Amino acid sequence: MGRGIQVSASFATSLPNVWAAGDCSEFVANGKSVVEQIWYSAKRQGGLAALAMLGDPIDYKPPIFFNSAKFFEIEYTTVGVVTQAPKEAFHFSARIPGREISILIVEHQGAVIGFNPARLALEPQRVGTLGERAP
Repeated sequence: MGRGIQVSASFATSLPNVWAAGDCSEFVANGKSVVEQIWYSAKRQGGLAALAMLGDPIDYKPPIFFNSAKFFEIEYTTVGVVTQAPKEAFHFSARIPGREISILIVEHQGAVIGFNPARLALEPQRVGTLGERAP
């Protein structure tokens, strides 16, 4: 905690009629601090904060982490928990034969909690739901 301006789920600060969103805002839920410093999040939060300022009821819950970038000719995506996975999490890494694609999958307690493909572009709305156990 203390890495940003603390806001409620409606982006309100502790001051009346003051809201914060984007890189500067910090959500605290279940004792866990979340600062989303990615433009996807800032764009989403800005729109929701504007609605909150206009009086709409907003109950923001940070989504599954998603970031996609391109370094020169290499597409690189991170979804969910990859770099900060629990120590007991299982990491599976593979290259796809015949293609210059590699993927890292992180599993914990029977659920995929994150994955990281390289040389493969993904869009946030096509990712699906992480953290659900297989039947």
